[in-house]
Amino acid sequence: MITPELLPFALKSAGLTAAFYLWYLAFLRRNPRFSLIRVYLLAALGLPLIFPLFRLELFANPVETTASLWLETIQIGANPNLSANNSGSWLLFVYLLGAGLLALLFGWRMARLIYWISRSEREKFQGYTLIRTHGKVPTSSFLNYLFWDEKFELSSPQSQQLLAHELCHMRQFHSLDLLFAEMLKVVFWFNPFIWLLQKELKQNHEYLADQAALAAGQKENYAALLLHSILPAPSFVLSHSFFQPQIKNRIIMMNKKKSSRHLLGFLTVLPLAGILFLTTSCTAPTADAADLTNLPTGQHDPETKAKTDADSPDAASFAELDQQPQPLNLSEVVTSNGYPEAAKKAEIEGKVILRVKVDQEGNYAEHEVLKDPHPFLTKHVESYVNQLKFSPGLKDGKAVTTWVTIPFQFKLPAQK
Repeated sequence: MITPELLPFALKSAGLTAAFYLWYLAFLRRNPRFSLIRVYLLAALGLPLIFPLFRLELFANPVETTASLWLETIQIGANPNLSANNSGSWLLFVYLLGAGLLALLFGWRMARLIYWISRSEREKFQGYTLIRTHGKVPTSSFLNYLFWDEKFELSSPQSQQLLAHELCHMRQFHSLDLLFAEMLKVVFWFNPFIWLLQKELKQNHEYLADQAALAAGQKENYAALLLHSILPAPSFVLSHSFFQPQIKNRIIMMNKKKSSRHLLGFLTVLPLAGILFLTTSCTAPTADAADLTNLPTGQHDPETKAKTDADSPDAASFAELDQQPQPLNLSEVVTSNGYPEAAKKAEIEGKVILRVKVDQEGNYAEHEVLKDPHPFLTKHVESYVNQLKFSPGLKDGKAVTTWVTIPFQFKLPAQK
């Protein structure tokens, strides 16, 4: 089933890649500082996977500093979580289907490349291996392999420039960039901005290689070669083919001159990254924690008052844990017990908040009532809380006793 942590992570990552991509379109796409653009595009692919993993409690309420892990609120209605479980299963099925198909496609492309390389005659040169394609595949490169179409007619200067173009791809390891982007597409296939960023990255590779080709000959000859080039045969998707369709953009970018003002666009990147990092990493007080901030004393079970770290020396501080405790059967237990009939008939709703002590084996040890909206609801949750199982919290590689706070939201369907 889709875990509660996965969907927010995916949404945050998609939002970050969208922001990086739109910023690139607005300020950097026509910037001729191609090496810096390459770094930006790779960062735009990688940073959205890192930023959501950080948690900065810059604006946190002191109530959240207790040694208790707050779980997502469990929604309980007349048909508790059953449809949510089913939808989670379907989401997982759709995700795995998409990722599996793309993984198979990626594997097939790699296998085709490896098969072609293994069955072809290879010539070793300094820094690369030459494979003649005899017109079956256009001139292209992958890693340190140069696929050369000797049937495509070129003058000697054009051959030198084309060779310099492909050598740039190989020496700057452009294929590794594409492999990284391809693997991200397999895992995050649902994020369209990863696909768009990969397209821009591949185009940027061509700009960099064009610069190397211009350094090896005259601009007029190379521009004529670009205009003359066509796609004579299907190329390898994972390779860098010289004969690719966006020739007009390459000629335009070839004639752009670099200036110091082009560096100014990159000065905005660090503030952008900082804002996006803070946006996704900083945490505010949760709604559940706010429920406890102004909670009247009478709302607590009179026999069980909330304990702090000092009150519970045998329970490890949540902030010091290497691995948080995670519920293993929470959805199943809540679903099987459902909504209490007495509360349903009396149309009683509310949020019960329990603080559960989890022992070193991940079993229920005891609990405290932090919020008691109505005895019907609270007693119902207390009747099955001892059935909960957890993966234990870890500190210094050892299982420790921990506290987990669980909010249970009881909500009846709206009357038609």
